[in-house]
Amino acid sequence: MAAGDAYAENKILNSLSVLVEGQKKTLQYVSMAIDKFSVIETEMTKTSRRLISVEERLAHLQTETRSGASTIALRLDGVASRLEEIERTLDSQHDAIVVANRDLVDQYNQILTALQTSMDAANNGSDLADRVADLERRLGL
Repeated sequence: MAAGDAYAENKILNSLSVLVEGQKKTLQYVSMAIDKFSVIETEMTKTSRRLISVEERLAHLQTETRSGASTIALRLDGVASRLEEIERTLDSQHDAIVVANRDLVDQYNQILTALQTSMDAANNGSDLADRVADLERRLGL
């Protein structure tokens, strides 16, 4: 039975040897998985830091954008105010231009009337001179 015991012992030793080898391979796989998870964890940490940096930049950009938008809004309000002032000035000057134009037309009409009157007077004077000359000729003067 010693041969049977030796065979059983060999069988158990072989089984234990296979089991130990299997556990070694399993430990190697577990070790590789741990290394992979470590690399993944490192990359996740880097990514997290980058994300935090991007979020900070985004917050800063939003602040700048809001500040810029309020500055632009203030400038646009100023421009609108100036445009309204210019429009009021143009309206008031338009009225003055219309009044000046009316006055100019009135003066032009007065000048034309005066010229017409003076031409009529000149014609009447010429007619009168002709009549006086005709009378003088008739009278022999």
